[in-house]
Order: sequence, then structure tokens, then C-alpha cells
Amino acid sequence: MILKNLPEFLKNLEILLRNILTNNLKCKIILFILIFFPGKIYTQFRWTTITYQGNIKRIIYQDDYLWGVTTGGLFRIDLINNIIEKYTNIDGLSSINCRTGILDENGNLWVGMSDGTINVYNKNKDRWKIINIEPGKLTINDMQFYKNRLYIASEIGISEYLTGKNEIRSTFRNLGEFEINTEVNTIFLYKDTLWAGTNKGIAFTDINSPNLQDPQYWKNFTDKDGLPDLNINNFEVYNSRLYCATNIDIISFDGKSWKREWVRYGKYTFLTVKNEKLFACGEKGVFKKEKGKGWIKTGNKIKNATSIEIDRYGNFWASTSGNGLYILDNNTFKKFDINSPGGKTFAGMIQDIDGILWFVSGGYENQGIYSLDGNIWKNYTIDDGLTSSSFFSVAVDKSNRKWFGTPGNGAMILENNNKLSISKIDTTEGLLAGSDTPTFVIVGDIKVDSYGNIWLINNFANNGKPLVVVTPDFKFYYFSINDGLSSNELNKIEFDLNENVWIGTAKNGIDILNYNTTIKDKSDDVWSHISTADGLNSNRIRALKVDNTGIMWIGTGEGINYWYNGKVYTQYGALDNYINCIEVDPVNNKWFGTNTGVSILSPDNFSWTYFTKENSFLIDNQILSILALNNGNVYIGTGNGLSILETPFKNPEKDFNKLVIYPNPFIISEGKNRLVVEGLPLHTKIKIFTTSGILIRELNEENQGIIGTQAYWDGKDNKGVYASSGIYLIAAFFKNGKGKVSKLAVIKR
Repeated sequence: MILKNLPEFLKNLEILLRNILTNNLKCKIILFILIFFPGKIYTQFRWTTITYQGNIKRIIYQDDYLWGVTTGGLFRIDLINNIIEKYTNIDGLSSINCRTGILDENGNLWVGMSDGTINVYNKNKDRWKIINIEPGKLTINDMQFYKNRLYIASEIGISEYLTGKNEIRSTFRNLGEFEINTEVNTIFLYKDTLWAGTNKGIAFTDINSPNLQDPQYWKNFTDKDGLPDLNINNFEVYNSRLYCATNIDIISFDGKSWKREWVRYGKYTFLTVKNEKLFACGEKGVFKKEKGKGWIKTGNKIKNATSIEIDRYGNFWASTSGNGLYILDNNTFKKFDINSPGGKTFAGMIQDIDGILWFVSGGYENQGIYSLDGNIWKNYTIDDGLTSSSFFSVAVDKSNRKWFGTPGNGAMILENNNKLSISKIDTTEGLLAGSDTPTFVIVGDIKVDSYGNIWLINNFANNGKPLVVVTPDFKFYYFSINDGLSSNELNKIEFDLNENVWIGTAKNGIDILNYNTTIKDKSDDVWSHISTADGLNSNRIRALKVDNTGIMWIGTGEGINYWYNGKVYTQYGALDNYINCIEVDPVNNKWFGTNTGVSILSPDNFSWTYFTKENSFLIDNQILSILALNNGNVYIGTGNGLSILETPFKNPEKDFNKLVIYPNPFIISEGKNRLVVEGLPLHTKIKIFTTSGILIRELNEENQGIIGTQAYWDGKDNKGVYASSGIYLIAAFFKNGKGKVSKLAVIKR
């Protein structure tokens, strides 16, 4: 049902939420909503996390495995079988932003995180352990083992962790003459000397000093002592000389004075000794130094190198910041595909006719576009012929061509029929218009209607025609303010069930065009307009989506509205008033993406369900895009990766011909198993009988026994007692009594 007359307490609640939001207490909003709108908790849903793992902080070689420590979690390559495993929040990590890693003497991997924790992988148990250092308060930059201690470099200094007692013994915040809580970028232990690299220079001490919390036990090197650069990113000792990676060059110390190595000007972040050679990694690539010789570059075509490893087969690996993993082949670095999307931002997405998913990274992320075919990722950039590196939107036309909107390079059309073909639509032949800068062609939202027409927004068009239609035979038609638009700045396009075009503007509400299926003839066009005067919460429209019953849902920066039967209403209960996107799944749940998580409104338009980082495996709370597929999978795009949720909200069947019950036999083992009935039409019920006709349990939408197109039975009867072993009858039926009966074997252990 549609709530035309909301209870007064809901309106008062909305006022309260607005006041809380004004005071920037979003956490209280979430808590308050979860208390008063608990909704449904879908614990049976399965989550998958997809992250960008091309920003590699460190690679670590161990026993024919190569670990990658990235800002999108970890990967591990089995070099023998060429199998890549990924580790994210789904797999036991406390978060995905990994900053550094180190192996202990037992071969366990210790990973320092940006959330102030250390995640330890026990290789024998294949299990993660979370150590809370100072959660949420600091980023762990580096770690070094010394006997039974782990020294941790962070934003507040150096912490000493006792591995045997699993506790922080102390934190050193006063590093000599540096101000208290100076951030430490890197630490290094050599001959009982602890070296700390900061952006203010170097601090060092005897590791066995009686009180390292006392600044008098620390000494410093700064520019006053001849240090060529204060920004110290890494240390290494080679041929009894201390080397440092800095923001300008590699520098070295012979025990008396400092000097620049003059490798090549640029920032360096990593040093290591392999095969009696010193290697340096930085923004200009990888360089090496042999005893008695100068620095030479290793390989080519690589930038922003972050670390190197050499495996026991002699393979030379290099990681980069933003460009992934490389392997050296005949002194040329070649990209090693780790099957990762090309960026971390998922600002828009769509499925094409072949079932391939296409993703855009947003207007100014410069991450190109990426596609997912099954489990295989492909990434496209300017190097592949794209006309831009940033994209606002993506749509698929009836010929399976992909249309992309860009922030300055017009529209791009991609065809991928055995061969990649890319074309561009801009001011050439006057097809699109520039903005204040004539050659800067902004194309925002793109949508395809049921007739195959491509509607696109040519924002700030200097010809006054921001709404463009491209017909299937590739003819262009335009709409302007003179035709009925209220603004030259448009945000969103959507079509209602009558094929009216809804255009959400940036400042003027919504324009609605009924063109009577005659794009060429404007004489029969009918325009209407909706604004705050008609009940909208705001005239800045951020999202539009029609649901399966014809209701138009409207997202603004000040809450949710919906249009029904000619009137505008307000919908309360979402986690956040700032609506970034709206999606409708096959069973008519409404999914609202906000800055504080996902809010799901049930088909009855009353019950809410919420997913956040705090109560689920959602990768990030700022939701940029959502796509619900007919198979029940829901893709949730964020600025930190993609969350995939497997749900029972599939395209519903019209009858019971595809009903599947599993497992059969159903083994009841004290709540560990459950029975699934799949392939249900909407609005059905299930009754479970003994063979003598005794009803033991009813499953329906009201008691959450049925969710979407699936039913779940925990093996208990209506009194909460587990059913006995035997044969049972599963009856699925409509309200009119028509249905299907199946047999089920139950084994109780």
C-alpha cells in the first residue's frame, strides 16, 4: 500500500532527524532509525566484496606464494598453479585498506591497516587474527620484529608490541627534538639501533636504552646536520652504508656525513637488498646498485614502483602504486593480470544484452571503465582508445552498444563484437553543444527507452538544447527551454510506465514530457512540472526511479519523495536524507543509496531494512550506485569498491513449474541447516504437513518465512520444536488455492 496519510509521529521524527543531521551527528541518526525502524534483517544473504587491488603498497614472497598488500585488501598468487586468492573484509580482514606487511619467524603474515589494527594470517590454520592497537585512531605505516617484540610506526610515533603477551608495552611519542606525536613513516633495525624516518628528518636510538619514552635517549638528523631531505620514506644498509629513500632522491650516510646518490630526481619509497644488489623503488621506476658501481635503471615502462621481490625461480616482480603488478621479461616490465577492476570507484553500472556488466568510475576519477564477464575483469583506458579517462554514466542500446557520458569529451559509443570499436559524439557536425568553453562537451545521464531511443543530457549546452534524443536510425532531436524545459542544468532521466520522460533538474525540480510517441513532431507534446510548491523536499533532484507498480520515486538531498496518482508524497525512514541513487528489484523492493548505507523499502512501502558497514559486510557506507538483476544479485557501488549481495529477490515465476526444494533429504542438525524452497511466484504461502495431514508449519511473507521468491524452513514446527524424522508434504499455493505439493524426507540428528 502507499502511505498517503503518514502518522504524525513519523513527521515529527523527520523533523528530529533533520535537526540531528544539521548538527552532523549522523551516527545518532543511524542508531535512532535502527531502534524505531528495525525492519527486516536478511542474515541469509551472501556478500561478496570486489576491490581495486592495483594500488600495491608492498609485495612479499613466501614459499612459492607472492603476497600483495594493497589499499583494497590482499592478494596471494600461487606461483606453481597460477591461482590468485583475494582477501577482503569478507575473508576476515578488519578492513580493506592495508598499509604494510611483514613475515614473522614462523611464516605468518602481519598486515598493518589504516584502521589502527594489525591483521595476522596464520598460515597453518588459514585463519586471520585481529590485534587492536588503537582502532580508528591511527594508520600503521611500517613494522619491524626484534626478538619477541614488534615495533610499529604510526601517526603518533612508535609502539612496542610484545608478541608473547599480545599487548602494547609502550608507545614512544617523544623522538628526541621532534615535537610530540610526530608521525613515523618507516622504521629500521640494524645492529641494535632503531631508526625512525619522518617528514621532519630522522630519529634513532639504541634499542636497549632503559626508557625510550624519554626523548633524551633519542638523537636526530635534520637539515642542520646535512640531511639533504627531511622526508624519509625507507631505510636499508648496503656495504656498511645507510641508505634512505626520500622525496627527492636516494641519500646515504657513511657514519660521518650525508650525501645525495643522484639516482634520478623524484620520490623514492622502498629500498631492499636482493642477490647482493641494492634496489630502490620510486616514481621513476626501479633502480639498482652493485658494489663499486653506480645506479642503473632496471627494466622500463614502469612508474610509481613501490617494492620488488625475486622468487626462487629467478622471476623479478615489481609492484606499483596505481598500476598493479609487473614481472620483468628481458629487461622489460610486463603487466601481470591479478583480475581486478581498474579503479576503486563504482559510480554507475549496467548489464548489457550478453550479460556483461559495465562500470563507470565517476566524473573526475580518471579510472576509465571496467567490465565484468562472469568472474573476469577487463579494464579500458585512454591507452585502449577511449576518448576520455572519466565517465559520468553508462547505458546500453537495443543493438548492445554501450553509451558513456563524459565531463567534457561528449558521448562515447563502444562496440565490442569480436573487435573493440570506439566512436565519439561531440560538437562535430553540430550533434552536441559545448558549454561556456565551446569544445568542453558535458554529457551526464544517459537512458534508453522501450522504443530504443537514446536520451542523453548535454549539460550547460551553449545552444540552449540540453536534452538530446538519438533514434535507433541515428537521427538527433533536441529539446530546449523554449520547448518546455525549466532549466539548462539537468541531472537525471527516467521513464514512467506510460513512456513519459521525467527529467530531474539541478535547481528547478522535475520536468515531465509526454511526447505522444512522436519525437519528430513537437506540436502534440505535453509538458508538466513538479517542484517544492507541489510537495518536493527539494528542487535539486539526485535520483529518479519508477517501481514495478508505476510509482515514481524521487531522491533529493533532503529526503525521499514519491509521485502517485498525480500527487507528491514524502517517504520517511531512510538512513540518510541525502539520496545518491535509487534501484528497484524484481519483487519491487526499493533500494536507496545514501551517504550512510543502503536503505531498503519493502514492496508494501512500509517495512525498512538497512545495510551499513557496521551491521553487514558492506564495503563502504557512501553508496554511489545500485543495480538489481533478475537473478537476485544486487550490485552496490561505492567509492571504495563493489559489494555484491545474493538475494532471493529474483524475477518471480508465474506458476510453480520451476519450484525447487533443497536439500532433499533435509538433515536437521540443531539449527545448522535450513531448507530452501526456490522459484516461488509472488504472494504465495507454504504449508508443511505430515503424511497424515497434520499442519506443522506455515511460511509466508508476514513471518519472514518467505523472502522474495524463496522460502526458508529451519526444521521447527509452529511450537518451535524440531520436526521428527520422516516424510513430509510441502504445499506451495496462491490465495485462490492453486499450487503444488512436493514430498520431503526429513532426517533428525
